[in-house]
Amino acid sequence: EYDLKSRNYLCSTSMTAENSFLVANFAHATPGKLVLDPFCGSASLLVSCAHYGCVTMGGDIDIRVIRGKEKNKAMVSHCRYARTVDRIEISPLDNFRQYNLPEPLDMIRCDNAKPTWRGNSLFDAIVCDPPYGVRAGARKTGSSKEIKPIPEELREGHIPGTVAYSISDVLSDLLNMASKYLTVQGRLVFWLPTTPDYAVSDLPTHPCMEMLYNCAEIVTSKWQRRLITMRKTREPVEGEHAVC
Repeated sequence: EYDLKSRNYLCSTSMTAENSFLVANFAHATPGKLVLDPFCGSASLLVSCAHYGCVTMGGDIDIRVIRGKEKNKAMVSHCRYARTVDRIEISPLDNFRQYNLPEPLDMIRCDNAKPTWRGNSLFDAIVCDPPYGVRAGARKTGSSKEIKPIPEELREGHIPGTVAYSISDVLSDLLNMASKYLTVQGRLVFWLPTTPDYAVSDLPTHPCMEMLYNCAEIVTSKWQRRLITMRKTREPVEGEHAVC
């Protein structure tokens, strides 16, 4: 039923249905839980969580993926991302409508390096497949050029520029965000690429987060990816941060 071959909206990083439902199960997705995917893309992980009755919310730094694709079918698929709202033909929300699932509370452009959420202990689970440079490189808000003020008349609808975002920084920021915005006993479930010489000591850690599961998926002879499940055990103390 959820096979990607019949999915309405896809992007280059869409997670397979099998792996998406694995993530939802490790996250203990159950009715009424609030689940966030800060790298949601086409929302594959959120669709699986919504299947189990979760309330979902998605974010991504690439506004094109969130906004959807153009009506101009003459354009090749990877160039069809909508430039203006009135040109949208299909978006991640269509995946929820396809399966008669509740739509997310919202899907917004956000930056993992600079969380926009107000208040602490908001989410029961955070699930994600962070970009690690195999099919899509990670980006964060920034500029390699001199930063200049945005004129008032251009601020509405302005999308900040981005710069490269190292995988170590992605993971550190992800754990720091989870330690602050997860409820106590809430779960963080994410995919992590590793090489054959991987060691447990390579995994990111945080004083507030305990490791529950570390499951390997062999991708090629040169690399594999791991499904990491962590649980928040307490609220963070000022000065505590992730180590990666």
